Amino acid sequence: MIQISIIIPTFNRSLLLYKTLTRVLRQNFPKSLYEIIVVDDGSKDNTQKLVTNLRKEYKNLAYVYQKHKGRAVAKNLGIDISRGKLIIFLDDDILVNEQFISEHVKYYKKYDQITVGPIEMPKEFLESNFIKYISSGTFVKSADSLKKPFFHTTANLSISRNVLGEECFDESFSLYGYEDLDLGYRLFKKGVKTFINKNAKGVHIHKYSLANFCENKYQAGQNLVRIIKKYPDLKNYLYYPSKITLHLLPLLSPIILILKPIPDGLIPPRVYKIIVGYYYLKGTRKALLKKI
Repeated sequence: MIQISIIIPTFNRSLLLYKTLTRVLRQNFPKSLYEIIVVDDGSKDNTQKLVTNLRKEYKNLAYVYQKHKGRAVAKNLGIDISRGKLIIFLDDDILVNEQFISEHVKYYKKYDQITVGPIEMPKEFLESNFIKYISSGTFVKSADSLKKPFFHTTANLSISRNVLGEECFDESFSLYGYEDLDLGYRLFKKGVKTFINKNAKGVHIHKYSLANFCENKYQAGQNLVRIIKKYPDLKNYLYYPSKITLHLLPLLSPIILILKPIPDGLIPPRVYKIIVGYYYLKGTRKALLKKI
């Protein structure tokens, strides 16, 4: 009988997905008690072929395909078809140890709330100044930095079906970013608590390029407007730019065009904060002009 459902949304990351799956499929937890659901959000690579081949050996691995609709829709689809009492969300670029499921189950039995596992960056990645910047503020370096009133990411998170209830991801967040925080805030307002299990940690193996990361933040900046419109009280919790900042933002464009092509070793991590921040604010400015 299936007790645990692991939902992995994915999009055009077959190589990373394979590495993630090989770890999740080799757990010290009985295979008959957990299922892995890969939700393919319209991939054009060989994701389907990869998972289909793995399913010949691993009967607890499931695959479902949808047209590209975004992470919120993909995760909701995973919830709908899952069978477990405990749902674990895991990103397609996270390596876990063989105690991963057992550790989430341990906290489920102890607290029956939300459990979040820390995410680390590989040490070899930190040779890059850009990755140093990402790891300092975007990805979790320690469990202590996760102590926030509600969760911001479902990259490594579990929640029981009873606690989740009728809640789901808001599918209007079709772009990258904030669909997780939105759900986390709703559950927080209902009194659901988040616990950190240091032993349920994962390692983030996707080495972002600056261009890709800036695009993600550009989309997240647009979603910032959506979430603040939905929850005005979050305006003081999240960084929301002033009107004058957004008005003057285009003046920064020539500087960004000069900085962006400079080789990584010549740019200190704090300068990347300016570059990435520019694209984040650019997205916010676009969304406000469109009046989302």
